Amino acid sequence: MTVAVHHGYESALAVRRLGAIDKAPKALTEPAQPAQVPKAYDIVFDDLNFSYEDKKIYAHFDLTIPEGQHLAIVGGSGAGKSTLFNALTRLYDYQGSIKVGGVELKSLLSDEGRSLFGVVTQDTYIFHASLKRIFAWLTLMLDRTNWRRPYSLLLYKGLSVVCRRD
Repeated sequence: MTVAVHHGYESALAVRRLGAIDKAPKALTEPAQPAQVPKAYDIVFDDLNFSYEDKKIYAHFDLTIPEGQHLAIVGGSGAGKSTLFNALTRLYDYQGSIKVGGVELKSLLSDEGRSLFGVVTQDTYIFHASLKRIFAWLTLMLDRTNWRRPYSLLLYKGLSVVCRRD
């Protein structure tokens, strides 16, 4: 019973935090005339630049990921794996270009751009259960809601994977 109360308290705190985040002013500028959501899903990073204050993380970074290709991005702590995904999902603003299906992400409404991706980070604790049980539950829920996102991003213990979801 004590464990159940503790988990209920953690959940209530999480809901409050998410509500506060939802009400906070947006850090990114939304386009005045947003582009249409892309029909293709190749990803192109072109001359991507990103810094945390004085620490340069990406300088003139270029990468093309053709639609349907699988890619693992690995590196040590602080190498920029999470930063790359945060830029891709527009949680961080960036200099340069990131295009999905030929459409610049900055030209989409941030929510529409994020709707192209599903992300599970290495620090996310969805339930107190094994990954196998969590993914089984998520698969069931996605099937029930006919939820579709063109890509799933998985970051787990330093391993990041981009997978096409058909």
